[in-house]
Formats: sequence, C-alpha cells, structure tokens
Amino acid sequence: MKFNVLIFLLFLCMAGTRCQSSDTEILWDTFGVPHIFARTTEEMYLAFGEAQMQNHANLILKLYGQARGRAAEYWGEAFIESDSKIRLFNIPGKAARVYQDQEKEFRSYLDAFVAGINQYADTHKDQIEEKYLKVLPVTPVDVIGHTLRVITLEFLAANDIYLAGNVLPKGSNAYAIAPSKSESGNAMLVINPHLPWSDFFLWFESHLNSPGFSSYGISLVGMPSMTLAFNTYLGWAHTVNPIDASDRYELTLKDGGYILDGKVLPFERKKASLKVLQGDGSCIDHEMEFKYSKHGPIVGQNEKNAYAVRVAGMENAGIFQQYHLMAGAKSFQEF
Repeated sequence: MKFNVLIFLLFLCMAGTRCQSSDTEILWDTFGVPHIFARTTEEMYLAFGEAQMQNHANLILKLYGQARGRAAEYWGEAFIESDSKIRLFNIPGKAARVYQDQEKEFRSYLDAFVAGINQYADTHKDQIEEKYLKVLPVTPVDVIGHTLRVITLEFLAANDIYLAGNVLPKGSNAYAIAPSKSESGNAMLVINPHLPWSDFFLWFESHLNSPGFSSYGISLVGMPSMTLAFNTYLGWAHTVNPIDASDRYELTLKDGGYILDGKVLPFERKKASLKVLQGDGSCIDHEMEFKYSKHGPIVGQNEKNAYAVRVAGMENAGIFQQYHLMAGAKSFQEF
C-alpha cells in the first residue's frame, strides 16, 4: 500500500536558499513549508536545523534555555518555577548521558542539526531578539534536554507532576483509507493531533530528502526528527493512548522522613542555586533544596504527606534514531 508523496512543485515559491558549503537547497512553498534537498543525510539535518530557526529562532532558543534550567538567569524570576522542575528531575544531566549513548550514525545527524541552528544564528543575528542570543551556542545536549522535558515532564507525566489537576485533557484522531475505498485509488492517511496551543507543542511541517531518504511530516519545534510523517511506502500517526508512563506516590511523613515498609526513611536532599536576572541587569542567587524518595523526586508536600513521581523513559537514547528509521522505512517489516 503506497502513499503518494504530495510535493506540488508548481506551488513552490522558488526563492530557495542554499546551505553554506554545500549544494543543499531549501525550497519554501507558499504555505511556508521547507522542502529540503541534500546530498547527504548530515547536510539534510543541517538544513533542517536552519529551516526551523528561520521560522522560529526566538522560540527555539527560549525552549533550549528553559531545558538547561537557566531561563531565570537569562530572562528573570518568571522562570524560577520551570527552572526548578528542570533541576529537580535533573534534565541536563540525563540529556548529557543520553547524548553519550547515541549510536555513531545518528549522533552525526544530531550534531548536524545543531550545526544548522548555530549556523543560522551566526549569519542572522539581526533576525533574533537580543535577549535570546545569550543562549548561543546551542549544543546537542540542549536539543535532547528539550525533548526529554516536553515528552516526559510536559506530556507523559504532567497529570502526576501538577498536583492541582490543572492539566488539559488530551486526545487525537487518525485514520487511514485503503486504495479500494478512495476515489483516486491511492491510500490516504489523515493525521489530526490535538495538542495544547503552547510553546513546546508547536508543530513544524517539512519535507526532507537525501539519497535513499524522502519523507514529509511534522515535528515539534526544536526537535530534530519527524514524529508524524509519511513517505512513498507508508505513513504513521500518534494519538493519545492509556499507557501508564508515570506514577505519583503518596508518602506518609514521619520524623522528618517518610514511611516505607514500616520503617522511617530519610529523604535524600540536594541543594541547588539558581541565578535570577534582575531589572538592573545583575543576578541574584535563589537557593533551593530538592528532596528525593525511593520512588523519585518530591513534587509536592503538605503537613501529612509528600508526593513523589517516577517517570518511565527519561533516559531513552533511541528516540531520534527510531523516528529517522521509521521515516525511511520502505516496508512494514522495516518500519
């Protein structure tokens, strides 16, 4: 069952851009979608980084600054809460380990994506708000940290982390039509993801091409792989399902610790200091202490109970590589 790749070159506004030091082209159509044609897969991902920056440079740098847990240092006290959560779950440390665990091939693709981001920033500083320039240069760890934050903390585990229950319900639609049921005789795939309209759930549509690889789809802004896509042979969608990817534990407090199996255990405590930008341009230190139980980080506490959250998949090193292989699959078995 084949899907027609919808590349209507008649609608390309042929003001293409050429990546530095290569014959790679980025052709932007009238809907603002980049169609990237590259000589190598590394050059394709470099151009992908450039294209995302051309449309969303300020947002991408903001998201990466938050993923570092340093947004308050860059932009002020409004980001103390998000920085605290990033530090509590040690997103930068986990991201660094995930980067080291990348297989060599895809690490080169991730490095190329980051090079494209920095290359765009170096040559288009006038297109970026000055307050976001302090995030530069971007590193692969920033990209991974952003991905971990969005997928695990803000999506999979949000209901368990936000104790107030102020998380919007999630849902999506997707359906496929077989060739025998469509007027054109071609298979059709309808992808309709329902995500909150917010910074880290913004989609970026693109068409990526390199020798042996051609795929059209969307990724979340700042991420280097397509997460919903199709090629000449197949396509896929994601919708919300009932996977239990995180758990919140209610712990009974006693004697400065918590009860587990009839014993009182002490919390593991870690001190942290955030730098917070002030109105006069100086920074002050904001001191914090994080607590951890055997069940995970403590995300809330009252007089009687503490609440710990454990999240699955926070050190999954294969997510980018998996999506790349899915987008390049030529059969269901490969997929």
